[in-house]
Amino acid sequence: MIKIIDVTVRDGLQSHKNILSVMDRVKIVNLISSLGINNLEVGSIVSDNIIPQMKDSIKVYRNCMKVNRTLNYSMLASNFVGIKDMMANNVKNISFFTSPSNTFNRKNINLSTEDSLNRIRFLRGNICNKAHTRGYISCVTECPYEGIVPTYKILKCINFFDTINIDDITLSDTLGTLKYKNLKEILDNLDDRLTKKLSIHLHQSDNSWKEVINLCLRYGINTFDTSILNLGGCPAAFSEKKKKSGNLNLYDFVNYLDEIDIKHNIKKDKIREVENEVSKIISL
Repeated sequence: MIKIIDVTVRDGLQSHKNILSVMDRVKIVNLISSLGINNLEVGSIVSDNIIPQMKDSIKVYRNCMKVNRTLNYSMLASNFVGIKDMMANNVKNISFFTSPSNTFNRKNINLSTEDSLNRIRFLRGNICNKAHTRGYISCVTECPYEGIVPTYKILKCINFFDTINIDDITLSDTLGTLKYKNLKEILDNLDDRLTKKLSIHLHQSDNSWKEVINLCLRYGINTFDTSILNLGGCPAAFSEKKKKSGNLNLYDFVNYLDEIDIKHNIKKDKIREVENEVSKIISL
């Protein structure tokens, strides 16, 4: 069965022009979960000065838990303060992130790739050793600053996450340029055990995502990130010259699953209604 992780309220809103209140974000989470999505990333703990859209994310988490404690809410953090705050609030699903590109890492979190991995190792082993963890690997195949990312660097990050017992490893197509041949080269260098730990975070820039989905399914990868309305894009990955690519659109993804006869539990007939409600909230 396909597993969908909704990232609308985190990745979808982190570069949005409007800053939403805590309760508006909670409302969006509830709308999306009504579609049958049980896994939702509801925020990140980062500097308010850098990404003000994520301010008070821990309050979003707390209020989501008050509404429905049976869903799997996750949060993303990159530093000691964020992780400790999550632990204090009993966040059970925590995401880390790094990139095989040193330049992207420095632009994003002011750390080299090696330093970011060492910090994740410490956090995983000493602070959140009982949480379910997810490791994002950003800029899979291409970096906005360094260009093409060599496969061996991506494999190094995958294997590092595995050695420190990160539960799920997510290949993040930050620029929306991941192609079939790029992903196949990565997958052909992994054994079945590691491949089963992978999930895919696509940014939708053209229809090549369908080939990527087919390849994933062929290799037994069944977990995918989506967002409502194609919202999303990493602030460190785009500029006036380089336009952002939104996250894989939930409706497009579910519609494609139906086309290729892959089972899912999403209420597709309700997605457009939820999209309309979310549009009103975020003032699209």
